[in-house]
Amino acid sequence: MRKVVLYMTMTCDGFFSGPHGELDWMSQAPDQELIDDIVALFQGFDSGFIGYPTASEMIPYWLNVAKNPSASKDELAIAQVVNTLHSIILSNKEEKLEWENTELLLVKSDNDLIEAVKKIKQQPGKDLGVPGGIRTAQTFVRLGLIDEYVLMVHPVAIGNGQHVFTDRVNLELVSTKTYKSGVMRVCYRPGSDWEMELSNASFLPRPSDTAKGLISFEWVQDGAFLLMRMGDKPPGPPAAMWLISRDESTPDYTVLYYDNRGVSRVYEMSFADGVWKIWREAPGFSQRFDGRFSDDGNTVTASWEKSLDGTKWEHDFNVTYTRR
Repeated sequence: MRKVVLYMTMTCDGFFSGPHGELDWMSQAPDQELIDDIVALFQGFDSGFIGYPTASEMIPYWLNVAKNPSASKDELAIAQVVNTLHSIILSNKEEKLEWENTELLLVKSDNDLIEAVKKIKQQPGKDLGVPGGIRTAQTFVRLGLIDEYVLMVHPVAIGNGQHVFTDRVNLELVSTKTYKSGVMRVCYRPGSDWEMELSNASFLPRPSDTAKGLISFEWVQDGAFLLMRMGDKPPGPPAAMWLISRDESTPDYTVLYYDNRGVSRVYEMSFADGVWKIWREAPGFSQRFDGRFSDDGNTVTASWEKSLDGTKWEHDFNVTYTRR
């Protein structure tokens, strides 16, 4: 599935701009490596979400740079990648778009945006950028729509201005890089600790009993695999690891499962329209899982079923996952 990546330049005290949108604090020191990395980042996107007010300034600006014979080589390189980006322009009302390679995404509510982003992420293509617009960035962060943050932190503090983050957001550090200009690139992913509660389980002493545990997620091999660790000490669920990845030719995922009982299994997994499914067909013991995400993406309500012959299915247990 495609990722939504927020690219944002900010001060070291966390401001995107000054109180009135001032951007004069950005480092102007020549830094070829920084320019090259910005170009490479944009080359990893084929589309970007941009608010209409920002698009009205940003798109004409970079189109003019591309036609300016006095533009520097670095300006032309950035203009090239920005201008080839397919711009998904967000607005709460109909707008006439006068630029090529753009489309209007009409969103009148948070749910409109959440559903639209989910559908676009499931389409084939490269990752999706959020390259500009403070209100758009704030909205995507608030709704939990960002899969990765790429923050270019400049060596300056301005003491007051507009924040990208308007509330607490737990993040997991992915990487850092420092440039000779003093700018630091900091990459984060959303914090990924969840709580889980098992109930109505066939293996617990009484139907009313519950068992609780924790789940954490970690990307390994530069994002090639997602490692899910789950469980707690008895009487909670067995400590287990799920290694998740997929063949690039299919939208579904393959899961390698192992727990501290010595149980080792292979599952298939899919995500579509807020539904999370896991299944395994094997002689003597098959399983299937059906999970439903809440509208805000912070809760998953699910159940497992099991079958000894692959035809007759029975309830195994319910499980609820809640983001901490």
